[in-house]
Amino acid sequence: MIGRRHVAGNRKSVGASKRQGILGRFERFLGRFIGEDNGALCVEMAVATPIFVTVLLGGVDAARYVVLSQKSERAAATIADLVSQAETLKESEVSDVFNIASYVMEPFEANGRMKIVLTSINNKTGTATIAWQRAWGGGSGGSVIGAEGGNANLPEPLVVRSGEAAIAAEVFYAYVPMFLPETFSSTTLYRWSVFRPRFSNLDTLNAG
Repeated sequence: MIGRRHVAGNRKSVGASKRQGILGRFERFLGRFIGEDNGALCVEMAVATPIFVTVLLGGVDAARYVVLSQKSERAAATIADLVSQAETLKESEVSDVFNIASYVMEPFEANGRMKIVLTSINNKTGTATIAWQRAWGGGSGGSVIGAEGGNANLPEPLVVRSGEAAIAAEVFYAYVPMFLPETFSSTTLYRWSVFRPRFSNLDTLNAG
């Protein structure tokens, strides 16, 4: 009886040792699997790269929008300021001033995307009217101030009082995003500037 019990006890201890060995190897394998990080960087890069690229390209489109807005405003101010300094004005001189706008907009394209409307506003009868108006460029957009011969629709708080005059320049620029049209939709930038003539009312545009 003593011998049989001893053999049975040995068999039980051998079986338990095998089970413990198998469980131990499985635990060690599971630990190595959980702690393995050789492919973690690749997974992180795969997730982060599209986000990074989207943010980068969106930043480029946003920066272009801001710069184009500033340049459009500068072009309007430059044109209105230059014209308001003249004592008299010819058609050819207006064309020269319009051409300056393309240099102000560099390095951005002006032809086909930009339109400039130059307007002379006079108030001789108590009502501000448009003495003459000229447009340049292949872009879209019509004057918000009005049409030649009609009453001037002046942006607030601008007022042209009786006996006064003003030169207004309106700039329209077709903004088209380069990379993310779903995020930044195409739109037409509109900027305007008004200066009072220095030496005369400039209500007449001479030929030549």
